[in-house]
Formats: sequence, structure tokens, C-alpha cells
Amino acid sequence: MYPPATFFTLTLERVTVKVQKECITDSLEYDIAIMKHLVSQIHNHNDELRKYNLPGMIDEFDYSIHIEIDFT
Repeated sequence: MYPPATFFTLTLERVTVKVQKECITDSLEYDIAIMKHLVSQIHNHNDELRKYNLPGMIDEFDYSIHIEIDFT
């Protein structure tokens, strides 16, 4: 996804436009799967980092990013 662009209409109303890159969902799913795997390994083998609930953070990111890229 490209950064949002802000424009003004003829009536000076401010609007924001987001442009979505083709096939972003495919690469996003792959990236999230990698993050989930890495975080799972960290969570299972590092007592110090376990307290931060990294799997929960990635799950929240996964949920939020799918809402963000849903333009329907």
C-alpha cells in the first residue's frame, strides 16, 4: 500500500485517498506467516520475552492490517 494522499475538492473539502498495490494480500499473508513462526519460536524459547505476549501482538497486527487493507 502506498502512503495516503490528501486532496481538496472544489468545495475545499479535504479527502484522503489510499491506493492499494495489486496482490498485496498474497505477500501480506506470507509475511504474517513468517512473523507468526518467528514469534512462536521466541515465545517458546525465551522466558524474558514471553511476558510481552508477542504472539498476541502479531495476532492483533494480523487482524488490524486486514481491516486496513479492506476497501470493500
